[in-house]
Order: sequence, then C-alpha cells, then structure tokens
Amino acid sequence: MKTAQRLFSFVAIVITVLVGMAVVAQPTYAMFQDATLDLEDSRPEQSGTHTFTFTVPTGGTFDDFIFDYCQEQSGGSCTTPTNMDADAGTLGSLTGLTYANWAEDASSDNNTYAMEHNGAGEVVADNTTIVIEIDSVKNPLIAGCNANGVNSSASTCYVQVTGRNSVGSTLDTAILSFTVVDDISVTARVDPTFTFVIEGVPTSTTTEAGAITTSIGTDYNTLPFGNLRVGTEKFGAHKLTVTTNVDGGYTVSIRMATPMTGVYSTNNIDPFARAGVSWSNPLAWQIPQGTNANVNTGWIGAHTTDDNVEESTTGAANGPYNGAAKFGPVNSSENIVMRSATSDNGTTFVYVTYAIEVNSAQPADTYTGVLLYNALPTY
Repeated sequence: MKTAQRLFSFVAIVITVLVGMAVVAQPTYAMFQDATLDLEDSRPEQSGTHTFTFTVPTGGTFDDFIFDYCQEQSGGSCTTPTNMDADAGTLGSLTGLTYANWAEDASSDNNTYAMEHNGAGEVVADNTTIVIEIDSVKNPLIAGCNANGVNSSASTCYVQVTGRNSVGSTLDTAILSFTVVDDISVTARVDPTFTFVIEGVPTSTTTEAGAITTSIGTDYNTLPFGNLRVGTEKFGAHKLTVTTNVDGGYTVSIRMATPMTGVYSTNNIDPFARAGVSWSNPLAWQIPQGTNANVNTGWIGAHTTDDNVEESTTGAANGPYNGAAKFGPVNSSENIVMRSATSDNGTTFVYVTYAIEVNSAQPADTYTGVLLYNALPTY
C-alpha cells in the first residue's frame, strides 16, 4: 500500500511539472483594438499618407512600432508586395504619443516602416487611442498583392503591426488589410447648345441711351419703315439674344442679301455712304448727299449696342459704336453686330438699330429688300 502511495505521488508531481511548462510557453501580448488603416491614395505605385488608428487595451511602455507590409496575413512569413516602398515613408502627425520622442528607423526594408523611441520608451495608458500618420508611402502594384479573383481592378495586401518594449518583447499586435485599386477613367460629353432669338422692338424705344430712339415698331421678321418723307430719318430696331454653352463664343452678322429695290428695278436705296464711313468706322447719321436719282439719294445703315464689335479698331476696351449714335453701312458684306469670346447665358441682349432716309432726288416708288442675320458659334 505504501508503494502504491509513493507511485501515485510521483505521478502527480510529474504531471504538475508538465502543466507548469505549458503555461510558460503561452504568448503574453494582446491585440490592438479597433485597428484601421486608411490610404490617402489607393492607386497602384502612388505615394501618399497611410494613417493607422488603434486602441491599446492594456497599457505598457512602448519603445517601437513596426509596420510590415506583406502579401500574407500572418503565419510567420512576409513576402514584400511588388514595388512596395514603405521605408520611403516619413513620420507625419502622432496622436496618443509624444511626437518629439519618436523617430524613424532608417534601417527598415522596402516593405517595412519602423519608428522607435529616442529614450527608454513611452508609457501608454490603458485604452489609449493612437493615430500614426506615415507620409509618402509608395503603394505596390495590383499584381503585387492578392488578386480579387475576378479581374485586375483591385488586390489586397496586409500590414502586420507590432508594438514592442525596450527589450524587444511584443506588447500588442494587429493584422490590417489594405486594397490597391486601379484608377477609374470617368468620361462624359456635353453636347453644344446654341439658341439665337430675334425680337421686334416697339416704337419710342431708346436703344442707345441719350442717342437713338425708334420711330417705328418692328417684328422679328420685318422692318416696316412705311412712308418716307424727304429729309426725315426713321429708326427701327431688333433685339438679339444668344444662349450657348460653347466656350469659344459666337458672332452674329447682318448682310443685305437683296438690295432695297423699287417696283421700277432701276430705283434703289444704297448702303449708308457718308464720306469716310465703313462698318469699322461708323459715323453720325446724315441726310443722303447724292444729286442724281438712285446714286446716294437714299441710304440705309445700322448701329449696334454691342461694345465688343470692332473694338480692335479703337485700341480700347470698347468698340466705335459704344455709347454714340453712329452708323455703318448695311450692304452685302457680313458685318458683325454681336459677338462674344465665351459662352453666353442669354441674360444680356443687343439692340441693332436701322436708320433709313431719302432726299428730294430719290424717285417715288415702293422699295423692298431682304436682310439676313447669320449666327455662328465658335467651337
């Protein structure tokens, strides 16, 4: 019986020793909590800030943090993602740690960024949230990480994060993933729009402040001057508006497609022909000066309120028609009455005012002509 008791005691002692050895082999470090990794730029081979955020569940004295970028999640191996360069990173801002106490470890490999304390370590309290920003980290190729199994739009790699104390013992770890995503080409086309509107203008409308007032009413497709009295000018106008999204702007021109001719075909009214006048050099209106019938005995001219018209002839910001009762000839040439170098939302309009007058040598007749507008966007 004593022998049996001794044997039992010996066996009990042996078992106790073996259990004690097993407990010693267990790891003592914990996992960082609520750990995340945010990439400033997720495109392959682009450099940007990698922001690590995690909470230390149990406080301790940390001497370094190591960030190993790997193709594998864990398991003891760490294959460098193709073209990854974490060691090129620089320490950005820190939250939860004293920035002045930490520096980069220049001895890191391309797939590793390490930062170490410049003293005996920093004490971190329980449940402290730490944010570490590493700037200028170069992402790997999509092919350098784990494929998504469908196409080459994205792939995933991992970062093994380790926090250690001054003797190199691991205090906390985390495994984080990051996804490298190919950039997306976004295309769209906006078609050009262009709307041109001609409106009639009522009689007694001031089209150029203090200078020109209409004496007849018009419609969008008529200039009905009616009966002309010798030596009495008449003014009629059109209101022009353009709405367009074309960046290059537009021009609107006028020309007399069919000259004003009487029932008797030899009778005509000429374009305004005061001495020295042209479309680029408009002059004040005057009674026709001709003495022979149908040769400068009747005139028709036009004025525009668009200050941009012919501005290059003045060397100033505004053209020669600006703010004055000046007229150019209405002839068979394409004379610009409205223009813009950019798009137009249609809120600004232009008046084109037409003047007509005859002298005593103009034959009595009924005169008709055809006036054309030409609105051209610049693409």
